[in-house]
Amino acid sequence: MFNLAILKVTSFCNLDCTYCYMFNQMDKTFEKVINNMSLDTALASLDRIERHCQEHEKKVFHITLHGGEPSLWPYENFVGFFKKVDHIRSKGYKISVSMQTNGLKMSPKLLRLLSASRTTLGVSLDGPQSLNDAARTTKNGRGSYQRVMRTVETILDSEHSHLLHGFLSVAQPKLPPIEYFEWANGLPLRRLDVLWPLEFHYGNYPWKMEGLTAYSERPRYGAWFSELFDLWWNYDDPDLHIRYFYECLYSLMGSGRHIESIVNDRIPIVVVNTDGGIEYHDYLRSYSDGGTRTKFNVHRNDLTGLADDPGFDFLLNLHKHMPKECKGCAHEILCGGGLLAGRADRDDRIPRKKSVLCLDEYLFFNHLKERLSEVLPGSGSPLKIVQRGLTEGETCKTGFSPQVYFEKLASGQASD
Repeated sequence: MFNLAILKVTSFCNLDCTYCYMFNQMDKTFEKVINNMSLDTALASLDRIERHCQEHEKKVFHITLHGGEPSLWPYENFVGFFKKVDHIRSKGYKISVSMQTNGLKMSPKLLRLLSASRTTLGVSLDGPQSLNDAARTTKNGRGSYQRVMRTVETILDSEHSHLLHGFLSVAQPKLPPIEYFEWANGLPLRRLDVLWPLEFHYGNYPWKMEGLTAYSERPRYGAWFSELFDLWWNYDDPDLHIRYFYECLYSLMGSGRHIESIVNDRIPIVVVNTDGGIEYHDYLRSYSDGGTRTKFNVHRNDLTGLADDPGFDFLLNLHKHMPKECKGCAHEILCGGGLLAGRADRDDRIPRKKSVLCLDEYLFFNHLKERLSEVLPGSGSPLKIVQRGLTEGETCKTGFSPQVYFEKLASGQASD
């Protein structure tokens, strides 16, 4: 069942990021829920998590504090929340907690509490200052980069430096990969994760500006990731940790562990909004208003019972819902139908199509396998995995072409 819960403790933010799926895409749930999750709701969430662990004999569970901007949650709520977390931990459960923050402001007393509660911090930052400040602005339109970096430096220079786990960044194809790489390599903590964009789906194609034919010749996100990977790979410094690249390599080498943006066999994650509403993953938020909402609430429903809901059944059993166009693809195992956000369609409550980022992911995964195959001599199992799909005539072998698929879909010839 579930092994991670995202608690949206606030439904407001002190930044106004242009691409934000919480506030500036299709979903308007933030207008319908309360600003701050009450302590009662937070404690009810923890009760549900503890019971879920008991029912499934799970000793390990992770909680991410999210928003909105979670650092704006009332301090007294943090105190009560962590008191309950420590109580559950005292029973032998390994409850880990992280908080994803924009880093605009962090009070010393909150840092002390997070440190005492063994909570890690991830800071959102989207590249060099000029690029970051074009998208991640304050409510009055000012750039956020300098303020965020001051917060980061304050944390790293303090006794709480262990709190900072790394940076979270969205792919930036407007920026040459070499400039992004140099920025990442110059960060005071060289640990980051680079995300695929969540705003693209069947109502917002990534090729809407240049058209499908031109985009197919050089899918910009796939090309950007490929070039960034080469820079990182050739630099060969393990202290520059880009999580997405490591996770892809682990998966190709046979690891069963993976992040939710690859493989797509299951997403064992539950989201709780400020009103206690239990929601689907944020991947389903940007394509429609209320796309993540369900009838469930932590004040009424246990987590185990969610498995009977069609939406949660889909997320927990993604491997059973592989788009038929993806079966037999060279990247079926690593990709699993593509980023779930890109599979969303307003006309289909449960995503059944392949991702609109297929062209990009296909290009990147091909490139990744080619580079890995260069350093895997012999005929062992990893090499066989890597060599899948590297031969010329891939389209003829599998009968699949990403470009042809989307052309047919646009003309109504492709089935879902």
